[in-house]
Amino acid sequence: MERLDYACPYCYIGEVRLKKAIANIPGGEECGLDADEIREVLVTDQYQDEVTLDEREAARYGIHAVPFFAIGQYGISGAQSVEGLEAAIKEVLKEQKEAWFCD
Repeated sequence: MERLDYACPYCYIGEVRLKKAIANIPGGEECGLDADEIREVLVTDQYQDEVTLDEREAARYGIHAVPFFAIGQYGISGAQSVEGLEAAIKEVLKEQKEAWFCD
């Protein structure tokens, strides 16, 4: 288990079993998820192999941060504003349209 050495609203100060602390944070039920299943996934390594494969695949593409947005042939790393993402999508669509008409 990992350690959490600072205060968080759902944890004690000091050494805390992070996965169990996270599993007790409410919220998933509001999205239609089963609370017991959420806790089970968070406190076990049930999906560890899949996560490891995803991490390796991302690293092969040069992705080292989340969120990451793949837009056309471009990658945008980190949190972005709605306006920034909209501008990037429009630019890629414009480039694709221009390339299509030039071929």
